[in-house]
Amino acid sequence: MASELDAGVTPIPTPRKLGPGPLVLLAAAMLISACGLVYELVAGALASYLVGDTLTRFSTVIGTYLFGMGAGAWLARFVRGDALARFIEVEIAVGVVGGVSALLRLAAVAAGVVFATQTPYQRVSLMQRGSTVRLYLNGRLQFSSRDEYRYHEALVHP
Repeated sequence: MASELDAGVTPIPTPRKLGPGPLVLLAAAMLISACGLVYELVAGALASYLVGDTLTRFSTVIGTYLFGMGAGAWLARFVRGDALARFIEVEIAVGVVGGVSALLRLAAVAAGVVFATQTPYQRVSLMQRGSTVRLYLNGRLQFSSRDEYRYHEALVHP
């Protein structure tokens, strides 16, 4: 009777033990994921501090990260050979490119700063790019010489 019941049932395979390679890959993925979250927060904070408009900057950074994750998942199908070695190579490249781009962004913004000070009440920054001058208070744009006519038009035409 038992053999009749067991005839149509497929036995559950016993789980195989993972070797050190997949475990190292999993540990590396967890570490890189944690670093990615920190990197995302630092990039968003730097962007919002330098340019202002925190919500837009963090949304842009998070959207860029999500796009990168999707692109990486799509590109993963083309990986051949040792997955751990490719993973490490990609993460080193991302770290170098991301780190250099943050420094370049900081240098580009710092080069445009004409005046910056911290008062007891607010952070004041005057920045210039080309012929455009902008005034930021606490990282938020208050005035731009590019659209300066908008500020004065209301005074001239009551």
